[in-house]
Amino acid sequence: MRGALAAEFDRARLLEEWSALYARAAPNFFQSPAFVAAWLAAAGEGVRLLRIEEDGEPLAMGFVGGARSLWFGETGRPKFDRLYVEYQDFLIAAGEGDAARRDAALDALIDGAPEASEFVFRNTRPALTAACARAAARRGLDMRVLLIQPTFAVDLAEGDLA
Repeated sequence: MRGALAAEFDRARLLEEWSALYARAAPNFFQSPAFVAAWLAAAGEGVRLLRIEEDGEPLAMGFVGGARSLWFGETGRPKFDRLYVEYQDFLIAAGEGDAARRDAALDALIDGAPEASEFVFRNTRPALTAACARAAARRGLDMRVLLIQPTFAVDLAEGDLA
């Protein structure tokens, strides 16, 4: 399993791969191909693709934006990011090894962005928060959880969203 962070990528090819990976992942409205296509179109330049693969097959993908501060699933531009993603996580192919895939993705993110002074993850699922804590411990980095609160709303992470 290997990961890479890319500043340049073919968006049409990415959306094909994203759709194929989404078909093998747990459905989530904020990771649906339609949402991601619209988000990428509106986000413009400066978004980087994080891709974890094995034998050329994508196992997990996600996006970061920003320069010195990298924002997971966001652009790092406050005006644009007012509309934010809930239930943040990597898009991960279903099956064994979700924790290992998250760990590999975070290691690739840290290795791929030595210029970053901080990584910002908002509105994460508990599994991603735990993976961030593991990555921070492995790398000797500080981690701060600023707010944990229950969500009293419709769970968009459940249901048939395809």
